[in-house]
Amino acid sequence: MTRRPAVGRHQRPRRRAVRPAVPGARRRPGRPPGDPPLRGVRRLYDENFAAAVEATGRRRLIMAGIQTDVCLALTALTALDRGHAVYTVVDASAATTKETHDTAVQRLIQAGAIPTNWLAVGSELQRSWTEQRTAPAFAQVIYEQLSSWRHQNALTTNVRANAAK
Repeated sequence: MTRRPAVGRHQRPRRRAVRPAVPGARRRPGRPPGDPPLRGVRRLYDENFAAAVEATGRRRLIMAGIQTDVCLALTALTALDRGHAVYTVVDASAATTKETHDTAVQRLIQAGAIPTNWLAVGSELQRSWTEQRTAPAFAQVIYEQLSSWRHQNALTTNVRANAAK
């Protein structure tokens, strides 16, 4: 009889190297190249992951998750219990239904998480449009993702053009 390695409910056997979904994405701290992505619903229960978060010295965490009511909620609740301030990017997370998503967001707010959205997070990280190293790329993301901003840009461009006459 061949012995198989024991695999827990939220673990998976080692697989071949997995490429990052986003080209150029950095490796997670403490993870060797080719290591499969982290899996499971409470990332802070993974002691290596938790140690990497603590090693940053940051007390404020920005989080999103594939499943708002599971991945995001359980990790955020654990982070709150450990004394972190948690900002949940609610429009970068989803659930099987709108009601499930909304209920999870309300649960997180009641627990102390601060809801935000991707544009607010990006704008805070951008700080100012004078940051020329990152401003053009961030503006392109906004232009591609928010049709209302494309429309607004067209209006303000026309106003500026007419004001210059």
